[in-house]
Amino acid sequence: MAHHEEVSPNIRIADILEQLEELNKMIAFHKNNSPDDSMLKQYQYMQKQFMEELTVLLKKYNVQISQTRQIAGKTDKTKIGVNPKKMATPASQSSSKS
Repeated sequence: MAHHEEVSPNIRIADILEQLEELNKMIAFHKNNSPDDSMLKQYQYMQKQFMEELTVLLKKYNVQISQTRQIAGKTDKTKIGVNPKKMATPASQSSSKS
């Protein structure tokens, strides 16, 4: 975006998910078809950056991300879930305003 406009978190989340979808395709391609792993590492790095940003954005919705994957021989664990303790119900929201 050339205007440096503020993008809503929902739009950014959707954008990141689309980026991750394309990155996953590129990662799979380079794992199977490229003798040089420099592009694979670059795509994996970009994937990690998007996942970190997505994790921050999803905290607003009390969603935690977690996954397990192998990167350069190391296991990277991440999980996805909702933290029910932090979720407010409509009744608790309205009663706290009274």
